[in-house]
Amino acid sequence: GPFFTDSLNNDAAILKHCMLNDEQQVLSWLRDNDVLFRDTVNTLNRLGLQVAMPSFLHNRKQLPADEANRTRFVTKNRWIIESVNGKIKQWKFMAQIIQNSTIRFISDYLDIICALINKYQCSAVKDIENGREIAMKMREMLTTENRLQERLAKHTGTTSLHWSKHNAANFQFPPLTEENIRDLTFGSYQIRMAKSYIIEHIRQSQTNEEEMEFLVELCNEHDDLVRARFQSRHSNNKNHIATVQFDNHKQQPIDAWYCTCSAGAREVGMCSHITALLWHLGVNKAVISTDNHPLSASRLIKAIDDSTHFSENDTNSDDDNASALNDSDTNNSEDDLS
Repeated sequence: GPFFTDSLNNDAAILKHCMLNDEQQVLSWLRDNDVLFRDTVNTLNRLGLQVAMPSFLHNRKQLPADEANRTRFVTKNRWIIESVNGKIKQWKFMAQIIQNSTIRFISDYLDIICALINKYQCSAVKDIENGREIAMKMREMLTTENRLQERLAKHTGTTSLHWSKHNAANFQFPPLTEENIRDLTFGSYQIRMAKSYIIEHIRQSQTNEEEMEFLVELCNEHDDLVRARFQSRHSNNKNHIATVQFDNHKQQPIDAWYCTCSAGAREVGMCSHITALLWHLGVNKAVISTDNHPLSASRLIKAIDDSTHFSENDTNSDDDNASALNDSDTNNSEDDLS
């Protein structure tokens, strides 16, 4: 590069160009059966390389467990690319529109920036051995079907489960640590997203206007199931139901999970909705700080002015203000108004 930014120069076309022209001897970096993540399938296959891509819904509401698991493999390997891109864009020059006059030097600038990152910033992967352990766990779970999904599927029609709403603060859930959650998610992205889902799910209590509550639904037939309905980020008319199966008597109390979102059937990690439910119940212990919470009713009320309220020192009535406006209008000529 650099390449043009038109529709013909997309990521796939650029990769194909680099491969067929052996840009910077890229083919020497690769070995037969290496896996690449890009949709230039035919070209890469001819070069003896495998291609891995996230699965697409294709008018389905949800990916099957096996496809969702494999998609998580792709995103788990892909994150390093996004991490490096993010580090490069931390430099002001690369984070803005680049002037045409610098095109001749942009490759040199990129080399310099990458050299500085390599020299002075911490490495993207800090613990190689921990990464290997995570990879082994993920590979063991690759072909695992979602047990909770199968369990819930058995309860349809006349055997449907019944659920009742409760304030999470009144519900006893096994305590969890941040490390426990990371072991289940195989990453930190779901945790970052989960915190925003928690805030969006908190509502003003119907019994006490000064309090906030996090609603969960408990199963009337089974005491090891809890679920919550999270608003979709992409559609106001859609909710995702995150369900967790737990056992208070186990050292690892989370037995299974399932969500109705597109990736909610996967066993390799979990979606952000499941993570949000576990984080609030297990890590936060369902505690909401009313004073500090951005959705606190008292804080919201204080942030809004009421035009019908006046200070005690205000001696002007509505009639006085109206007459003053009328007087000022009569002093304006048509020329002034025009």
